[in-house]
Amino acid sequence: MKKFLSLLSCLCLFPTSFAADISILNSKETEYKDSIVICNGNVLVIYDKKIISADKMSFDEKTDILKAKGNVIVKDETGNTYFADSFQVGKNFKSGHAVNLKIITPDKTRLASNDCTIIDGEYLLKDVVFTPCYECTGSGALTWQLKSETVTFNPESYTTYQDAILEAYDVPVLYTPYLSHVSSNLRRKSGFLRPSYSLASQVGFAFSNL
Repeated sequence: MKKFLSLLSCLCLFPTSFAADISILNSKETEYKDSIVICNGNVLVIYDKKIISADKMSFDEKTDILKAKGNVIVKDETGNTYFADSFQVGKNFKSGHAVNLKIITPDKTRLASNDCTIIDGEYLLKDVVFTPCYECTGSGALTWQLKSETVTFNPESYTTYQDAILEAYDVPVLYTPYLSHVSSNLRRKSGFLRPSYSLASQVGFAFSNL
């Protein structure tokens, strides 16, 4: 991560080449085939206001699809950092797919998923581990974490969990069919919040003060 930030600070003012909506800040090898720009080796680009680094990267000017592979790091406008083995996105990051994705938010909350699909700008994560408690003890062990079958992460609004299990020291202690909280870049709601009530056949009676 430090290497990534150091490289960015040295090169962000001096892009070496441009291709449509992508600015290539660094690449050991750059090749142009038809409408596709192919970069290899310490690739660093700016695409749709996001900073992306990877071992290999390609960008199709016709489809506006970017593919990154190997040690992928993405830094978005809200301060979230995404780490993945591979990352494919369309224009404006409204659609795409990522493998072995890890998300770290500005408040150090962590989400990890083996498979992620991006739909309408939302990250749909499968088999997710969530914790804001990184190295909560002196030994570096986690005191608690949340495991969920499906998580919807929206960088600009809320994160929701379905079929979530709370674990304390790796021991399951609580199950909830649904859970939601605001993203770290938003101001928390305060004061008296009037709760709302709902009744559904799948989850039964529920109330919320979001």
